[in-house]
Amino acid sequence: MKDQLHQEIVLEMALSISGEFELEVLLRNSLPIFLRKLNCSLVGVVQEDAQGLHTSLVLPRVMQDQPLWEELTSSLFQKASGQGQSDFVEILEREQGLYYGFSLPGFGMLVLGRKKALDPVFLKELKHITLMLSRACRACMEALQRRQAEQSLQLVQAQQKALLDNLPFSAWLKDTQGNYLAVNEVFCRESGLSRKDILGKNALHVWPESTGRRYVRQDARIMQSGDKMNWEDLIQEQGRKTWVEFYKTPIFDADGNIVGLCGFKRDITERKRMEESLRKSRNELRQLNATLEQKVEERSRQLGEVQQRLILGERMAAIGQLAAGAAHELNNPVGFVSMNFETLQEEIQIIVEVIQSYKQALQADPGSSEQDRLLSQAYELEKKYSLDFVLSDLDKLFEQSRDGFQRIAKIVDSMRNFSRNDSAEEFILFDLNRGVKDTLVLTHNNYKNHAEVLTELGDIPEIECIPGEINQVILNIIVNAAQALEDTQMPRPGKIQVRTWSDEDYVYCDISNNGPLIEEEVLRRIFDPFFTTKPTGRGTGLGLSISYDIIVRKHNGSLSVESDEQQGTTFHIVLPVRHKRS
Repeated sequence: MKDQLHQEIVLEMALSISGEFELEVLLRNSLPIFLRKLNCSLVGVVQEDAQGLHTSLVLPRVMQDQPLWEELTSSLFQKASGQGQSDFVEILEREQGLYYGFSLPGFGMLVLGRKKALDPVFLKELKHITLMLSRACRACMEALQRRQAEQSLQLVQAQQKALLDNLPFSAWLKDTQGNYLAVNEVFCRESGLSRKDILGKNALHVWPESTGRRYVRQDARIMQSGDKMNWEDLIQEQGRKTWVEFYKTPIFDADGNIVGLCGFKRDITERKRMEESLRKSRNELRQLNATLEQKVEERSRQLGEVQQRLILGERMAAIGQLAAGAAHELNNPVGFVSMNFETLQEEIQIIVEVIQSYKQALQADPGSSEQDRLLSQAYELEKKYSLDFVLSDLDKLFEQSRDGFQRIAKIVDSMRNFSRNDSAEEFILFDLNRGVKDTLVLTHNNYKNHAEVLTELGDIPEIECIPGEINQVILNIIVNAAQALEDTQMPRPGKIQVRTWSDEDYVYCDISNNGPLIEEEVLRRIFDPFFTTKPTGRGTGLGLSISYDIIVRKHNGSLSVESDEQQGTTFHIVLPVRHKRS
């Protein structure tokens, strides 16, 4: 009976191992048969994992008394793991009956059964069965792992072949001896050999001798150093020269050991042709850029000269207008100074004549009738010319003449400051308030009949600028304001207001007038060159354009304008206190 049972167990296990074995098959089908032949029953199989103990899906049979089930399995697992013996068997007596348990070491499984009464032979036989089951399970698991490894290898080889064959360039794998392990279709076409003729051989058997030796040396160097290699080469293939790119890299295992290498070879003839074409294009473009830069520089120089001529022309036109206005302004003081001198000349002649008469009388004999006659004659001459009145008029004549000379000097000084050319294009310190005052003096003839000028000049620092150009900007804006007020024919004089103030970095100047509204369309184009709303012959359309260029481009400031019916028109000038040199 005993030998027959053992034979049946061995045969059943052998059949399981020889087939497509899975551990669940043995536990589900064979184990209950063996236990029944020992006159005992199987209660269940418990597995242990990271989450704890749970009923195996192999035999989902659970006792009705769940607490007892948990107590039995927990205590048996603890004892089994503590002993670590492959023939571990534990007999447990409970009120509900007699239980036994044994483990399958290495599989985290606990088999729990039930028996009515304890048979002395049962324990020994159960230990034998446990040992046989452990060995059988281990053998089955090893067979299963080998089968899985073979399947994994086949899958990797299939994926490897698919990957290599789908590459558009030559690719290969080699072992540490330099023998080909895998190649793709492109490699076969380039070598003219089949996979069967290539695999297992080294480069000397695949390529011409000189090429093969070079490849063998490269492979050996990569195997020794573990470094990658990447280079380009010009080779002769099928009667034509071809540029190819090589890339070889070692393959490492999990421990960092070199187990082979992989390589790629790609035809880069077209890329080289494109690179050469691109290089030629870049050289041509570089030459063209140099030519263009030279032309741009020349054109910029010409434009700069034209701009300077325009600015000079505009300045000369402005100075011409100022000259006419200044001449008119000078005419009044020069006129009354000239008249005063004529009057003064006449009165001095009278004084001289009276003095000469008294001098002649004093030269006669004292107390003589001749002296009395001459004194009487001198007295009559004094009364005739009203000498007292003439003497009192001299102070007024001198005072009026002095005032006239001061007005002339002020106009001349303002003209000199406005047209100063001592700094040319050099940035120097300049008092903007002084520039405003000089400009208002010179433009007085433009606005005196139809505008009142109000100034609110703050305490501002000197700024670094080209004074003559800043004066020209102020002149252009004030003259435009005066002309706008003149064209409106207002029943009362208009107002021009100039206000200056500053902060830490900038000086500000607002020039306002209460003239007519400037339309939005005109505001958008007001700084455009040659744009003007004035009739032909009255304006060139360059004044505000040049002003914008001077303030914004030359002095790194800003010039803007706003206009509305209530506030009138205001030009906002912003200039940096210190010139920002590029």
